[in-house]
Amino acid sequence: MELEVAKAQEVKSFSETEFAEKYLVTEPYATKIRITHITPCSFKSNEQYTIFPSPHLIIKSAVQKWNLYPEKYSVNDEEAIEQLIENTRIQSYNLRSTRYHVKGAVIPSFIGDTTITVRGPEPLLQLINLLMMFLEFSGLGMKTSLGMGGCKIERISR
Repeated sequence: MELEVAKAQEVKSFSETEFAEKYLVTEPYATKIRITHITPCSFKSNEQYTIFPSPHLIIKSAVQKWNLYPEKYSVNDEEAIEQLIENTRIQSYNLRSTRYHVKGAVIPSFIGDTTITVRGPEPLLQLINLLMMFLEFSGLGMKTSLGMGGCKIERISR
């Protein structure tokens, strides 16, 4: 038997403050963001599985995921969250439906790409960039602790 060891990737750690300052202050914000759904993603809305992303579902999930971890920077301003939802559009998507099997259940879900565009004042754009970039660490949608909702985020343009 022959085994190969892949080159180890460097793991970088950072504080909440460093991450927040990177996307709220230092980095230029993007107005077009691509979400690549690497593992099956699904949302639950009104006790029903939802297999198509919407600005409302994406942003509510991102805010919920972010607010699980902060010590300093929580997103609790409902008016700002509503502004994010109102100013976000799905520009394009390339999705396919799939099913995720977990604990004897089958969850309808999707994989593929969703591209969103966001308009609004600079602080709103910085906030959406922070929330979207955090999805690479937290996942999007439901059952992320069980492997669903893994995603890669690409900030495309300003």
